[in-house]
Amino acid sequence: MKYARFYLQNRKKWVGDKQKEKPVIMWFNYNGNNLNTTTGIKTIEQNWDSKKQRLKPNVVRATEDNRYLDRLEQKINDIYSKALSEGTPVNNSYLLEQLKNTEKKKTISFFEEWGKYLEMQKVRLKPSTIRSAKTAYNHFKEFCSSNALSKITFEKYDANMKAEFAEFLLEIGNSNNTIHAVQKRMTRFLNYAKKIGLHNNDTHKAFNIPERVGSIKFLEWEEVKALMDVEVEPGIESDARNLFVFCCLTALRYSDVRNLKKLDVREHKFKDLEGVHYAIHIRQMKTTKPTVIPLLPEAIAILNKYKNEKTEFALPQRANQTVNRIIKTIGRRARLNAMQELVVYRGTKCEVTHKEKWRILSTHVGRRTFATIAATRGIPINVACSITGQSPEIMLHHYAGVIDSTKFMEMQNKLQF
Repeated sequence: MKYARFYLQNRKKWVGDKQKEKPVIMWFNYNGNNLNTTTGIKTIEQNWDSKKQRLKPNVVRATEDNRYLDRLEQKINDIYSKALSEGTPVNNSYLLEQLKNTEKKKTISFFEEWGKYLEMQKVRLKPSTIRSAKTAYNHFKEFCSSNALSKITFEKYDANMKAEFAEFLLEIGNSNNTIHAVQKRMTRFLNYAKKIGLHNNDTHKAFNIPERVGSIKFLEWEEVKALMDVEVEPGIESDARNLFVFCCLTALRYSDVRNLKKLDVREHKFKDLEGVHYAIHIRQMKTTKPTVIPLLPEAIAILNKYKNEKTEFALPQRANQTVNRIIKTIGRRARLNAMQELVVYRGTKCEVTHKEKWRILSTHVGRRTFATIAATRGIPINVACSITGQSPEIMLHHYAGVIDSTKFMEMQNKLQF
């Protein structure tokens, strides 16, 4: 007969001291003999459930420690059963010797747990999201190395350390929005670690670098038309211009443009509308939201240029970096010389610079162009959101700025004396 149980060790000098951490002892009874050995775990009485012989669920690291006790109990039972089956004499010395080979309780490593978390997230997050999360991981590791912080625990990461980390990110050239994004990804890991019982520390949440919306980079509709009208070389230049304009006409992210299949473009007929209409039916790669985007005639014309290509994709497969580089050259040729204000927040400073619009062209400017013009041309917010795939809060927060020409028109039409 054998059985194991766990209890807190008590000594006379500890009587009445409720805050004293006491060792958790494993008591193993076998054939009338008893083995008492420490487990390496300590806790106070109010955190110990004597009936279940485990740490209470709300205790910091309870999940990990209780799993270790489960493994220890299974191990001692396996050692004893194996010895009996092999006819090996069993005594306390033999059991303790065998237990030395048991997996020892490990000290929780902040970075090791973070690394495990990132590996686990690979099954549910896209590679680009994982890369961003690993960037946060690497930045914090650099911060710890530069400050000679060799042992980081969950309890040490408080508001002060978070503020010092933010200052470090500022010093290496990051903006407030980048710092906000890095610390948000780190907070997601900390929330997960707390949920599984690795810590119970929320003090870091007392400090936060807020995200601040700067100037939205977009083109006015006349500028998009100028790009469409400018002469370009056939091949890569023509493809880059078409891909960028397609982003402007549909609000698609470039990842969705590259992934767009010919089968995603479908016909629609309506009682109240004459003729055949076309729309894109996709599930966005970033958010996995299903989206239906009605196509303007100009967008259909772009698709028709490639409809006879022997590929499942609706548009040419050009790298995002290539399109971003070439569209700047085309924008310069189209004389998109209007000055764009660029606002960057770094700490308490607001840095304002100006550049010609052709210099800041990118595929994401195309998406912002559609969203901004939609917001200022009277398209209902719910319709615009169903096309862009954004929430109303994001749409209003980022794109509700009014284009200059619209401001003048509204002032003249509605504020005449």
